[in-house]
Amino acid sequence: MTRLLIVSFTFPPYSGIGGRRWAKFIKCLNRDGINCQVISATKGNEKNSPWEKDTLGYADKITFVKPPYPQILMTSPKSIIQKMNYKLALWKVKQKKKEINYYDYSTGFGYAIKPLVEKAIRQGTKNVLISVGPFHMAWELLALKKAYPDVNFMVDFRDPWSNNKTSFGFAEMIPEALLQEQKKEREVIQGYDFIFAVSGEMNDYFKAISGMEDHKFINLPNGFDPEDLNTEILNSDKRGDKLNLLLLGTLYGKTKPLFDELNNALIKLKHDNPDFYQKIAFNFCGEVPQWFGGFKEQHSNIIYHGKKQYQQAAELARNSDAVMLFLTDDLNFSMSTKFYEGLAMKKPIIVFSSKGKTAEYVEQNQIGLAINKGSIYEDLLHLCDHYQKGQLKFNPDFNTAEFEINNLINKVIDTLK
Repeated sequence: MTRLLIVSFTFPPYSGIGGRRWAKFIKCLNRDGINCQVISATKGNEKNSPWEKDTLGYADKITFVKPPYPQILMTSPKSIIQKMNYKLALWKVKQKKKEINYYDYSTGFGYAIKPLVEKAIRQGTKNVLISVGPFHMAWELLALKKAYPDVNFMVDFRDPWSNNKTSFGFAEMIPEALLQEQKKEREVIQGYDFIFAVSGEMNDYFKAISGMEDHKFINLPNGFDPEDLNTEILNSDKRGDKLNLLLLGTLYGKTKPLFDELNNALIKLKHDNPDFYQKIAFNFCGEVPQWFGGFKEQHSNIIYHGKKQYQQAAELARNSDAVMLFLTDDLNFSMSTKFYEGLAMKKPIIVFSSKGKTAEYVEQNQIGLAINKGSIYEDLLHLCDHYQKGQLKFNPDFNTAEFEINNLINKVIDTLK
């Protein structure tokens, strides 16, 4: 039987979107006869992943290891004591790791799990896949590829590495540390046998910096799980008087420039076209940055539902007319989990971003509309007009089957020994 060992720093039952991708893929791989094992990190007490149900068939094959990185730095501190402990822990990490990315919480984790990975190899595992970010663990485990050249080593990029301007602290990194990150990134890409990435743009960048040939780079989207589909959501094509837009999931802090323009657009809309203003609602469900509260207070049509469990989130989705994406300038090509959930629900996808591939894709395929940075006010008017005329619909001829996880796993299977 083909064996595959997956290293994913975040994995159910621990919370975090990073655990969703491989929890889903492994469920389907196991059904196709691939013997999968998982190594992941122990991450505090937040065991509330909505994807834990996807791991029930292989929970006994998951090993959790406590990472060397301080646990407090992997949280969002809320109390005064938590914030003080966070700042103290970050100061200590900065003193020790000045020339590496001290926001990469997998630092040291690769070394910690190296004996477990090596044990699996000695027991017959011929395929090892490291899913990143965080990223350092992939570089730390690179030595095993050199020690076991016959083993198939793969790295899976859910996020950009050294050119990431949205997360993992890269935007604030000192030049010396960034050079170290770029060096490690290049060594990983050159050293691993296959490179998976969620987008072609990411793989194009990896090819450019590494000089490696095309055959080792594989685009592997996040996709969607048909087993998650709620038939009520799929059948909810009821157009009411108000256009209900919904963002399900984390709203990232670096999207603030988009919200600044959206705020100005809504102020102008409220003044110039109060009828439209009252007929559009922006619903948010999930984690939001601190600045979001000030934005919400200015507008009655901005509704924050907090964090919800699956059934409550599904109800919000059922009552929505379209789903929203907010993309930063460096990731305006991103097709995140939110994007594929929109495909799965066959809801129009409204992309707030600078002009980029994702916005172009939804409009070219008639599965949504673009709200472009620089013309948000005009595009909102266009969106409302579209809705009132009954023209805001998901293209019924668009084939979503290629993005189903049970089909996407064939890209993984084709690389295995």
